[in-house]
Amino acid sequence: MKILPTWCRIIACLFALARLSMAADTTSVRLYQLNHYYTLNAFSRLNMNTPHFLIRANYQNSSNVYKKPGDPTRIKQENALETRFLYKQNPLFFIGPSFRGYRLSDEQHSSENDYTNSRIGMSGLLRKTLSLSGNAGLFQEKRRGIQDVGWYSALELLSENRKQMFTPALRFQYDKTPHRANYTTDNTLQFKTAFIEDIFNNLNLHFKETRREYFVNPSDLSRTEIRTTSTRQVQDKFSYIFPWKIRFLYNVRFSSTTDKLNFYLSDSSATRKRDSYQFHNQFVLTKKQGDLNVRGEFTMDQNQDQSSADRDEIRVPADYKYARKTINTQASYTLNTSDSLLLRYQVSLLHFDTPDSNNTDDRDELSYVVNPQLSLRLSPFIRWNLSGQMYLHHLIYLHAGRSGQNHWNRVYSLRSHLNLAIPARLTWSSTQSLSSNYFVYDFEDSAFVNVNSRIFRSLYIDQNVDYFFTSNWGISLRLSGRFEDDGALDWNSFIQDKSSERIQVNQEYLISYRKGAFKISGGPVFSKRWFYQKGLDDQWSLIHYVYRRGITGGFQFHRNVRFKYTLEAIRQSGQKKVYNQNGFLQIHFTL
Repeated sequence: MKILPTWCRIIACLFALARLSMAADTTSVRLYQLNHYYTLNAFSRLNMNTPHFLIRANYQNSSNVYKKPGDPTRIKQENALETRFLYKQNPLFFIGPSFRGYRLSDEQHSSENDYTNSRIGMSGLLRKTLSLSGNAGLFQEKRRGIQDVGWYSALELLSENRKQMFTPALRFQYDKTPHRANYTTDNTLQFKTAFIEDIFNNLNLHFKETRREYFVNPSDLSRTEIRTTSTRQVQDKFSYIFPWKIRFLYNVRFSSTTDKLNFYLSDSSATRKRDSYQFHNQFVLTKKQGDLNVRGEFTMDQNQDQSSADRDEIRVPADYKYARKTINTQASYTLNTSDSLLLRYQVSLLHFDTPDSNNTDDRDELSYVVNPQLSLRLSPFIRWNLSGQMYLHHLIYLHAGRSGQNHWNRVYSLRSHLNLAIPARLTWSSTQSLSSNYFVYDFEDSAFVNVNSRIFRSLYIDQNVDYFFTSNWGISLRLSGRFEDDGALDWNSFIQDKSSERIQVNQEYLISYRKGAFKISGGPVFSKRWFYQKGLDDQWSLIHYVYRRGITGGFQFHRNVRFKYTLEAIRQSGQKKVYNQNGFLQIHFTL
């Protein structure tokens, strides 16, 4: 199947226009291009409710196309279509035919990934306090060139009122062919208990299991692989108000997953199994006193993975235990109606353990985060935000053979953002960000350890200006620069020895015209990057550069239609000039 990129564009537009002529709820089409690669994503949903019929239809398409002159066109495409045409027997009961189809075609990687599944049958829907729907019929499936047919049945029970105390959501589907049997069950029970305002308890129980049986040998349909995945989860959320208006919130969640695979190894059956357990415990206290808001949180997370196999020659992932304890605090103070101050603090301790004595990944990690933020309105048109962050992370390997890799990672950053907004005339956004990352090994001075501490620093500057001369005409300027360097570091003496630098500058100059909900813009774009490195003679030299020059343009109508296209000429050291093109078309309507 070969589809030309131009045809992709036409199909996308026609698809959107054709769907607009129907009573559709939502239609969305997005086409993206990067040189010889094209991506098309389309979604459409039809929802019609007439006095005698109920019609539901969904269509999804995802296509990746590679088209280059002289090379064969390669396409990976997924299509999914689901329709139900139900007749109203009475206001509560509906019945009618249904169809569901899915097709995967993969010419980019391997045709062995091709897969089709189509189902046709009858559906019924009963709406009362609970919504009961079911369908049954015949289906056809094709995978790895093997076509199989059989019958299917499905049942779904949902609550029409999600605010009631008991809310069930039960789903079950069963597929049967002469050689295989597959099923999926997905069940959720939710119990909501509201005592008084802000005092409640929500309990959620969830169980899901999926069984999939696959053919592995086209010449022997009796030989299959069976994968069974089960997920169980219990979650509870409790809220209570203590005296002095202190709110207490408690979240607890336990979940487990079992993944079991039955397969053939050396002409005999084998089994591989993996069990995962997760436990989450969270305590939160919040208090508001005038202009001061305080929040404290303590969280415990524990994970455990265990793998097993009934044959010694089967390799399985390493078992591990994971435990993290975290304390989060936050205090915010409102200085006045437009200014505020906020401070966040977090400390976290992680313990990672592998039962295998030959595994050296056992480690402890301790981290701190401090994050102050200040927001000030300097005038009716100007707002200034200033924030900083200090991140300290210490990793310690418990195995003596890896202690040389123990290290501290210290990251300090400062960010300033100034925003000027004069309605219908001028918008100016100015951002500056400074960051330093000190990566320091604990034992770099040891003669038995061959490691070197490093420093990474960056400065980022971004300026965005939008100015309108009239109600229709305006200009947009985008200027940004990033300056980075790294090198060796002696933390004790705090001596830094830079070894490389990177500089990048981006520029974009656009002129725009808008009329009502329609806007069109275009102009030149520039980008330059330089890479410098210091040699053994301490002399700096330019080792690589990349220059981009191009033009960009686009238009927008409301939020329903957006289009942008950019063409650039790229010149870089040691290579010939090449051209890069990218763009997208997006259509979205809700009727």
